[in-house]
Amino acid sequence: MKTVNLEVSEVTHERKDLIAVGTAEIRGEDLPCRGAMYIFEVITVVPEPDRPETDRKLKLIVKEEVRGAVTAVSEIGTQGILVMAQGQKCMVRGLKEDGTLLPVAFMDMQCYVSVLKELKGTGMTIMGDATKGLWFTGYKVSDLSTDSDIAKAGPLMQRIPQEEPYKMILFGKSRSRMEVMTAEFLPHEKQLYIVVADADCNLHVLQFDPERTFTPSFPSPFQPHHH
Repeated sequence: MKTVNLEVSEVTHERKDLIAVGTAEIRGEDLPCRGAMYIFEVITVVPEPDRPETDRKLKLIVKEEVRGAVTAVSEIGTQGILVMAQGQKCMVRGLKEDGTLLPVAFMDMQCYVSVLKELKGTGMTIMGDATKGLWFTGYKVSDLSTDSDIAKAGPLMQRIPQEEPYKMILFGKSRSRMEVMTAEFLPHEKQLYIVVADADCNLHVLQFDPERTFTPSFPSPFQPHHH
């Protein structure tokens, strides 16, 4: 469950703070897992007599059933859209006025993602799971029309090719197959770090180094600092 600021009108581009909830229904080994995405708006209603605190209610805006469990959700980019871990994919979706979620980009993960975080407003995300460690990815829209948009995106996001209007790209992975329990971005001055907690009670601080050459002996641009 996450509070997200989404665009609710394609015409006026109005945005609202909404509550996004992902669910999963596990039905046994012989049946596929099912999930759903709910999006609620907090609205003001007439309170019950002598109970002024009951003047709020959750209004359901979207309920969309999907194949596979919805295991993580986050806001992404600056357009007022969200990214959700759906089954073994991460899907970028936009909210339409008819109460549906329009898919605009995706990334195959081969695993169920349990950690999904964005460096706010940049489109850069980290995705973690129980077997393949941490993935560092980016979401890019090709129509960066103004200098301020381009500056806000940053040099790393500007490197993404512009052949497609919406795209998710993999920047790097952690070199070890750590069991990621949780992770967060840790920007410091002009450097980007990521802190990861694994199932063995270790804290790893990773630094992204996009200039490092990939080699078989060291196949990741993530550099562990402490653990």
